[in-house]
Amino acid sequence: MKDPKTYLAMAGVLEYPDESILEKVEQCYELLQEHYPDGAEPFSHLRDFVKSADLHRLQEIYTRTFHIQAICYLDLGYVMFGEDYKRGEFLVNMKSEMDRAQIDCGVELADNLMNILKLMTVHSDKGFIEELTTKVTIPSIRQMLAEFDISRIALKQKVLKKKHRALIQEDEKNINIYHHFLNSLLQVVLADLPEQLQDEVKPDPLLAGLNHLYCNGCPPASSGSFLGSKN
Repeated sequence: MKDPKTYLAMAGVLEYPDESILEKVEQCYELLQEHYPDGAEPFSHLRDFVKSADLHRLQEIYTRTFHIQAICYLDLGYVMFGEDYKRGEFLVNMKSEMDRAQIDCGVELADNLMNILKLMTVHSDKGFIEELTTKVTIPSIRQMLAEFDISRIALKQKVLKKKHRALIQEDEKNINIYHHFLNSLLQVVLADLPEQLQDEVKPDPLLAGLNHLYCNGCPPASSGSFLGSKN
C-alpha cells in the first residue's frame, strides 16, 4: 500500500457530511495528487461540488445515495450477497477482524466500506488483504458504480413512486457526485494491487449485466474463506 493515510482520508470523506467535510475533501485530494494521481482526477469533480454546495444539500445527496431511496449501499456484504445468509457469515467474520484490529466501527456495521478501508490499512496479513481486495472490495465498488447507471436509477424511482408514492425530487443534476468518489477509490485500490493479481480482478465482459448472487463476475468464495463457506 503506497499510502495508508489516503485510505483513511477517503474513509473520512465517506462519513455523513458535517461542517468538516470541505477540510476532509481538500486533505484527501492533496493525498491523492501526491500518491494516486489517477484517482485525483475523478475525485476533483466531487471536490468542486463540495466547494460550491451548502451543507444541507450535501447531506441530502449523501442520504439519497446511500440510505433513503438509496442508489447503492455502503455495506459490502449486502452489495455482494443481498439478503442471502452468506451476508451474515461475512459480517460475523468482518466483525471478528475489526475487533482483532481494535477498530471502532462506530454506528456502522463491520462490513461498511468506511470500516473496510480502515481495516486494510492496519491488518498485518498480506494474504488476507489481497483476498479482501480482489474478492470483495474491487467487485463491490464496481457493482456500486453500476448502480449509478441512468436507466437503473430511473427504474428505482419508478418502483418507489409506484409502491410507496414517494416524493422524488426531479433535480438529479448532482446526484452522481459519489460516483466520482467511487471511481477515484477504484483507481486507488487497483494501483495498490500486485501485478500478479491484476488479471484476477479484470471484469468479465461476458458476465456484465448478469445478476449474480455474489457480484458482477466475482466467483463464489472457496471453503474456509473469510467470505464464508460455499454450503
